[in-house]
This record gives sequence, C-alpha cells and structure tokens, in this order.
Amino acid sequence: MASVVGQNLPSHDHSARDVGLECDGSHVSSKKGSWKGHVLPGVTFIVWGAWWAYSCITFYLWRSARRPYRGRAWYPCGLFAGWLWFLEPVLKVAVPAVAVTMELLVDHDPMAYRYLYCPEGTKYAGRFALSHLNNWQHAASYPAIVMSGLVDMAARFVPLPAGTCQALLGSAFGVMAFLMGTHEKHEPQDKIVHWLLFVAMALCTVMVFLEMTVRRSVLVGMGKAAALIFQGAWLIQIAAVEFEGRPQWSEAYGGGTMFAPAAFSFILVLTLACMLAFYALLALLSRRSLLPRSSLLPPLESEEWQEEKEQERGGLLPRHHHHHHHRYDSANASDDNETTEGEQLLALTSSRKPRGDGAGDGVVSLQLAATGADTAYV
Repeated sequence: MASVVGQNLPSHDHSARDVGLECDGSHVSSKKGSWKGHVLPGVTFIVWGAWWAYSCITFYLWRSARRPYRGRAWYPCGLFAGWLWFLEPVLKVAVPAVAVTMELLVDHDPMAYRYLYCPEGTKYAGRFALSHLNNWQHAASYPAIVMSGLVDMAARFVPLPAGTCQALLGSAFGVMAFLMGTHEKHEPQDKIVHWLLFVAMALCTVMVFLEMTVRRSVLVGMGKAAALIFQGAWLIQIAAVEFEGRPQWSEAYGGGTMFAPAAFSFILVLTLACMLAFYALLALLSRRSLLPRSSLLPPLESEEWQEEKEQERGGLLPRHHHHHHHRYDSANASDDNETTEGEQLLALTSSRKPRGDGAGDGVVSLQLAATGADTAYV
C-alpha cells in the first residue's frame, strides 16, 4: 500500500510546476518588506488623522446656528492662499505618487525598477515576476487615493453629486483593505499582524461611509480620525514586530502570534484615550479663548447654498434665484434635511405678525441676529 501511494502522489519537487521560482529559475526568497516601508506610511496616516481630528473638533467647537457642524471628506487649509488652500487634496495626489516610486524603484538595493513581468531573455519570460509582486500589490493601493484627491479639487469647480468626495475616499480605504485582506503571507505571526492591519483598514472604510450618512455627528468625525491614526500606529507596530529583532516577537515560537491581538487592542484603546484627551484640550482652549478662530475652516459657498435650499424646502425662506460665481464645492455639500436651531427660531419669529407700529420688527431682527441667521431674507 505504501508503495502504491508513493507512486500515485506527486513528489514535493518545485521543478514539477515551477512553483516559487524567479525569472532566472532560482527559488524566490521570502521577503516581508522593510522597516521604513511600514513606518513611513504609518507616520503619514497618523499625521493625516491628527489633521482630521484637529479640524473636525475645531469646526465643532466654533459651530453656529447658521453654520452647524458637518462632516467633510477633507478640510481646507485656510492658513494659505491660492492652491495651497487645497493642501490636503494636493498631498493626497503627491504623497501616493512618491510612495509608488519608492515601491517600484527607489526603495531597493541596488536601485532598480521592479518589473511586473519577467523580461525577454530570462528562463520564464512573460510570467509574473514573483519576487516583485509584493511591491506591485502595495503600489496598487495608491491610485485610488490619488483619484480621491483629484475629485476633491475638481468638486470645487464641477457640480458633482453631494457626498462624492466622501464616497471616493471611502472607496480608497476599501481598496487598501481589500488588497491587505488578500495579501498572501506564510508565517503565522506575519499572517496575524497583517490580518489585524486589514481590520484597521476596514474600520477606516466603515467610518468614512458612516460619516457620509451621519453628517452632523462630531463623534463619527472623531471616530474616522481615530481609525486613521490607529491604522498608522499599527503599521509602526508591525515594523517593530518584524524588523527590529526583538526576542518577544521571534517567529521561532508562538508567543508573538498569541499576543498580537492583545497588542492590537491596547493600541486601539490608547488611540481612543488620546482622542478624548485631545478634544478636552481643545475645548478648554476654546473656553478660555486661546483657540485661534482663524480662517482655518472658511465657509464654503456650497454649504451656504445648500442651507438656503433646505430652508426653502421647509418654507422658511422665499424662493429666489441663486447666482454663485465662486468656486462650488458640490461634493462636500449636505443632502440631509435636519433643521438647525437657527432655522427653527427663524420660522418662529417669521410667523409672528408685527404690530402696526413696527415694534415687532425690532424683536424679529434682534432674535435673528442672536442666532446668526441672515436677516436679508426676512
């Protein structure tokens, strides 16, 4: 029986199907990227998430009845003029371009282009270059971010459907999560840390799409920022696990594989604690008038236009023609029908019949001014 089984089963010979071979016929070496290949994206995500956190919290603290808090796909940088106002979308285009260059060219010793197909003249010409596919999988996650940045800028000039920017941003994180979830790994510890990275990326995706539907909740906006910071922090932790040679993370035993989920949970809780502490700090600075009320988040023409359209639908403002000659941010406009406190008070005061002596007009104007409503429509 043993001899029959031995004859029927194929032997474990890589040459039988040429599995795991380089273009020249040598065996593919097991590579897991590099330390800076995890740390640099991690730091980028942390800085990006911190910018989201600061911007959404500041926007919330300085909200008004006329301009309530709304979640956004990106936040304008009012500290600069001209195109630098689009600093975040510009960086969403530029940084991934640099990352792709590093993945496929610069971040290698010796520096050489990581071709996708085995070149002519090699033993397996025309096949995928197995040792380069890891770099190409990483590079494939960046074009969606570039497209998101381009749409952010285009939406200021082209009337796109409301929520387009957030839909593209959520799709970009979804692409990253999908590629990470299907990223083939072999060692148990390597598998678990990258599967947890997939979970972090999926969390970012969910939070972006959730904010698209719940635009008025600052908790959702803070959750989106925290998810991005957490994703970056876990990338840095992966670098420490796999490239710093720490004995506790040795792949020679299973301790690291068992502890990785606990480390993941610790970093998540720490991220949430830091987010709450950051909110408390900004709220304290705002209460003491130490938080600069600058043009960091200038009002968008589309937000004012959408607010007027909402009030018109509710019968709170007379219908009139809108003539906007400024840049139009349609994709960041809101489609929700929530009524703000200012709108409710506007309806209440507008429904009062002023006395013939005009005394009631002063009350209406005073109350409208207190809520920040535009008295020009009354």
